[in-house]
Amino acid sequence: PLAAARAGAVTFDQVRAIERAVRPLAGAHQAEAVELLSDLAGRADAGAVRVAGRRLREVVDPDGSLVEHERQFTRRFLTLSPMLDGMTAVDGLLDAEAAGVVAAALAPLMVPSGPTDDRSAGQRRADALVDIAALALRSEQLPVLSGSVASLDVVVPLDVLVGRQGVGMLPGQLEGAVPLGTAAMHRV
Repeated sequence: PLAAARAGAVTFDQVRAIERAVRPLAGAHQAEAVELLSDLAGRADAGAVRVAGRRLREVVDPDGSLVEHERQFTRRFLTLSPMLDGMTAVDGLLDAEAAGVVAAALAPLMVPSGPTDDRSAGQRRADALVDIAALALRSEQLPVLSGSVASLDVVVPLDVLVGRQGVGMLPGQLEGAVPLGTAAMHRV
């Protein structure tokens, strides 16, 4: 595939997909796999080559593929890291099955709400994730945690509730003293 890449017949991403697909295969199968995937690369994009490479590995080395799937499953994680400015960084890895479940759940909630919806795909994805979590909280089907039903508690000062908000007074805060602005209070 490197010679084909130099000649411009395949892209670097396609070469990388081929290399990653054939690396775990036994030497006898590698040459055939390279030839087959290189031929496909001349007619398909890097994503299709990656998918075909994974499928090829599953057919040629089913036991190795099973081990790889289990290894990926054990690597899964999700981290929520509160930042100093009140935002929270989200980081993680999902195995193929979990990613499919999450993507399927997010998809119907990511559709732009209309022609004036100027949110980026990333913003719509973030909003969809929050919408799914809010749906789960409202469903009352989440497991009980420490004897309580899962909920989002917001503390609102009495002065705010009765309309006597003083200067510099925050409209409310989440449990744990995380301040919320007026707009966030209306969304929650």
